[in-house]
Amino acid sequence: TGVSKLYYRLKQMDNDGKYTYSQIVVVDNNEIENVTVVTYPNPFTDKVTIELQNVKAGMVKIEVLDISGRLITTKEQMVNQNNQTLIVDGLSNLSQGVYFIKVNASGATQISKLIKQ
Repeated sequence: TGVSKLYYRLKQMDNDGKYTYSQIVVVDNNEIENVTVVTYPNPFTDKVTIELQNVKAGMVKIEVLDISGRLITTKEQMVNQNNQTLIVDGLSNLSQGVYFIKVNASGATQISKLIKQ
């Protein structure tokens, strides 16, 4: 996008028209804009493969959630910079249905919908 830093603040307005501003928060777009997360297969049976592209070295947190948002399993793993492939296995005992996989890598979070066969 060309913009490396984005600045955000909230304006809270009361019913009487008075307002205040929050503190300014800076987001460095260069750190999160290039991370790509690909999950497959979908539908899955016993495991899910996660491909991370353009990730920075560090901890990746993966959460599998059911349709109600309840946490089913969590996995944390250190990764090297650039492209990585991670496997979340042990999912064969889950009931058929819709699940979500939440991946947090390099400050970016992506949630994908998955279907268990």
